[in-house]
Amino acid sequence: CLHLRRGLPVTKLLELHSNAYLEACQCGSLYLRNFPVCDDVINNNTKLTGRKCEKEFCDGLLRSTSVSFGQSLPDLCLEQAIKVATNSPIHLILGTSCRVYPACQLPFENEDAYTCLVNLQKTPVDNCVNNRCFTQVDNFMYLLMKELDIQVPTFEE
Repeated sequence: CLHLRRGLPVTKLLELHSNAYLEACQCGSLYLRNFPVCDDVINNNTKLTGRKCEKEFCDGLLRSTSVSFGQSLPDLCLEQAIKVATNSPIHLILGTSCRVYPACQLPFENEDAYTCLVNLQKTPVDNCVNNRCFTQVDNFMYLLMKELDIQVPTFEE
């Protein structure tokens, strides 16, 4: 959610396992909220939020974009993620147990890609990556940005 709040276009971010602050309409409109989207109303396995689309001439029911355990990932998002992963020469795998399929397989879609896994605990793919770092993601990213000479702004709510 911080990525979107900092101005990253929603079309440049693939959130496979959801965003608790994002709700969507069937017309394609997305609404980033300042609060977690409630998904109390379930209608045909669709988690409705109780709000309606604000787009002119739509009035569609908004749904939560969250994915719960046991639910399938959104097909379009997963297809896009596979395409990006297949074409990426470098994969940073940050702060994950690498146990949730099919997301944990994405960094290995391109066999020629360089993979770096950063996580405090051991994972099932530790021996499958080019570089394994047992550290906090924040520390790793701080040092990476410093090495790349990229200024990271201080976060303010």
